[in-house]
Amino acid sequence: MAVKWFFKRSLTGGGAALDGINTTGLADDARATVETSTVVYFYRFDASSSDAESTPDVIAPDTGTGRWHLIGLIAGGILHIDTVNNRVGINTLSPNVDLQIGNGGVSDRNIRMNSSVSGEYIQLYSTGTWAALYKKGTGGALVVGTIDAETLQLVTNSITRIKILPTGEVGIGNITPTEQLDVDGAIAFREKSSDPSDPAEGRSVLWMSDGTGSGDDGDIMMKITAGGSTKTVTLVDFSAA
Repeated sequence: MAVKWFFKRSLTGGGAALDGINTTGLADDARATVETSTVVYFYRFDASSSDAESTPDVIAPDTGTGRWHLIGLIAGGILHIDTVNNRVGINTLSPNVDLQIGNGGVSDRNIRMNSSVSGEYIQLYSTGTWAALYKKGTGGALVVGTIDAETLQLVTNSITRIKILPTGEVGIGNITPTEQLDVDGAIAFREKSSDPSDPAEGRSVLWMSDGTGSGDDGDIMMKITAGGSTKTVTLVDFSAA
């Protein structure tokens, strides 16, 4: 059965106040939110209660039986519920979207989640696709990505700059990558003053030398480890070019 919910602007005074609700025949566990200028109150209706009225903890109806019992409140004008436009504001009295935090007058607004279990999620859903920002495991890394088999895109100025396909291909300046890394554009190197560490078996590393380590100034170098041996080779001899 659906729970009936009331929204009011004052606790007592009849009429449009909480105690002005006619509770005759009102089902148990109905709810009410009362928003004043400084406090938002949350009430549960107990149809069998006859407790003495004690504002704000217990509110007796002017007409009908039962009592409204306070189950929670938010003080200090922190939360605002716009029942006309179905919007919620935190630290703002005029939310412009479904949920708005702050009104632009304060520089530091944060959303924090604390949990004793591994995995804390902020999930977004649109047209059958889930995306998530979450902390993986206790003390784990921050993860940004999709939950379904959908792409992940990094966008600036409404243009996709980096795209990751569900199968792992990454495109930079290319929205249809066909390899693990597919770059549409130039790749810039900066000189290194020392050789990089030897790569692991079956791997290689590429760099530009400044002449201090292997190679002459401006040479493009590569280290390759295969069959348990590491070799350093010059791909581009800058002095001979």
